[in-house]
Amino acid sequence: MKKILLALAGGALIGTSVSAVYAQAKPAPAAPKGPSADDIAQERAVANYRKNKGMSMDAKKPAAPMGVGATKDAAKK
Repeated sequence: MKKILLALAGGALIGTSVSAVYAQAKPAPAAPKGPSADDIAQERAVANYRKNKGMSMDAKKPAAPMGVGATKDAAKK
């Protein structure tokens, strides 16, 4: 019975020492970085699209009808 308890205690000591050898400290969290080059390029592309395609909040006039039955006055408005 004593041999069994000594074997279990020895195994526990060996296990804790091995796990202590392989344990690694956690790295410190990295400091927050600024926007990447991809983020900046994407923001510029969106701003350019909105500027050129009229995606602003301003309401635009609808296009004048140019089909059959449209008058010249409607085209001038």
